[in-house]
Amino acid sequence: MPDLRRSAPIERSQPPKAWWFFAAAAVCLGPFQSSGPCAPAEEARYFLTLKSIYTEVKEMGARPGENFIQREFFIGAPDDDDTNKNISVNIFIQTVEDREDMRIEVTYMERTPENEKVKLAKNTKFLNVLIQGGALRIARSDYGDRELGRLTKDILESVKNKKRLLRLKSCLDHQERGASLGRGTCG
Repeated sequence: MPDLRRSAPIERSQPPKAWWFFAAAAVCLGPFQSSGPCAPAEEARYFLTLKSIYTEVKEMGARPGENFIQREFFIGAPDDDDTNKNISVNIFIQTVEDREDMRIEVTYMERTPENEKVKLAKNTKFLNVLIQGGALRIARSDYGDRELGRLTKDILESVKNKKRLLRLKSCLDHQERGASLGRGTCG
């Protein structure tokens, strides 16, 4: 048996460098065509987060008498008081033909110098996502990929926080009613 450690190195042909350019271009322009500059790992992360936002908001359901879902959330200070937060997020989900449109409207607010409690809209940006057959596609975005990564995480956190607060409030209402009627506690 020949000693492989002492044999001459095997020459391997390397693909031309131009091949890498075309492969990267195919990946970037393929599934994420409408979402801007290519950053596949980052896009995969915020697409998963967008899917979670969609699922969480959809679970909240439409208000009585409405054929669409519209919910408002706030991003900012890490407390439960929305008046301390400077970013308002409105999420609309509506079924149109065979797909659903999720429109996320983000309004950046700033306090007025005359009254610290009053906030005025400074800037508004939009993100439109189409959902069809479980697949998401960004139809329009006023954000770059890096901004979307952080923004979608913040939105998902605010949605989960709002749901936590709503459940807590409804549980407290139930406890008050139950206690006054001699029934048990909310479980």
